[in-house]
Amino acid sequence: MTGGRVRLVPGDGSLSGCGVVDREPGVRHRSVRGVSPPPGRSVPGRPSPPARRRPPVPGARAGTGGARRSDPKELQVDTPDVRDELFRHRPARADIGRAEVATTLRFVCAGTLGQTVGVASVPVLEVPTGCARSAERLARQITDLFEIPVVRPSAESLRIVARVPELARRTRLCDGTGRWVRGLPPSVVAGDDAVLAGAWRAAFLAAGALGGRGRAGLELICPSPETAMALTGAARRLGVAALTRPSTHGDRVVVRDHADVRVVLSLIGAPRAAQAWTPDLRRGTGEAPVSGALHDANRERASQAAATTTRRVQALLADPPAGVPDRLLATGLLRARNPELSLQELGRLADPPMTKDAIAGRLRRLLEHADRAHPGG
Repeated sequence: MTGGRVRLVPGDGSLSGCGVVDREPGVRHRSVRGVSPPPGRSVPGRPSPPARRRPPVPGARAGTGGARRSDPKELQVDTPDVRDELFRHRPARADIGRAEVATTLRFVCAGTLGQTVGVASVPVLEVPTGCARSAERLARQITDLFEIPVVRPSAESLRIVARVPELARRTRLCDGTGRWVRGLPPSVVAGDDAVLAGAWRAAFLAAGALGGRGRAGLELICPSPETAMALTGAARRLGVAALTRPSTHGDRVVVRDHADVRVVLSLIGAPRAAQAWTPDLRRGTGEAPVSGALHDANRERASQAAATTTRRVQALLADPPAGVPDRLLATGLLRARNPELSLQELGRLADPPMTKDAIAGRLRRLLEHADRAHPGG
């Protein structure tokens, strides 16, 4: 080899069979006549080029080839996460614990408390909690707060064999005559914010869920309309907008606004779930969350309409025209005494209970009588 030229040794008669025998030191090797080595083969004496690697995908897991990104849904909180956090919560006061016990019994013993006439007819109270951790929590609370023995026939149920009337009386689940209350006890409904939050905590552990029925929100399946009304009123006192919705599975209490859901989760003792919960990324919601501004506007319009109707009804009741049916006057009196309630809540207070459409129809006909009696007013 002279002059820096490469001497070739013929192989199989083709350029691909040629190989480099020697090379001038310090001289860079070039392919013969611009022909590069075939794929998969390297020229002796020349280092193989580094393999081209695809840049890693940010957030991809190792060993997956960079094809899978981290799923934001995996970071979201679900109903079991909230329940797990609530099971670790301990009430700070005895009255909060009693409110939790009363609310839990109201939910899980709905069949017994709703069908029997009085406490004396229930010598043994079966408490089917449906969850081992719920049964353990309730048994501990009854034993610690009321010093009443509890039997565990199974991991998910309790049995109170003796002193059932005493437990009902001390939880205020029965009135002075020994009859079961239809909703929550008065001591719970009239309690402070901590007691109301304890009632909501017990209700969620008994029959609560996040994102129920494909909606981005929180819901409770209540055993009776009175219980749903009590929890709705408790939510309003806590500054949360809750709605009551009847269904085939029972009366539902629904919190739809995502900000209100976070408030509820924080108040009942699940602050970590409140921070992690994001409605628009939840699994299976199938529905974008309704903005809080829209809910505020709807509530404002409903409040203004209720205030206007209340003023007109009060003016009519001050000087009722002749010929107005008593049932319309009774509905007007119900509205005048409860100006802050919705039409659905007024319907539940009516005797007999009515739908919100029936209440609205009666109020409309009542105001029509007022318009006919005072055309210029």
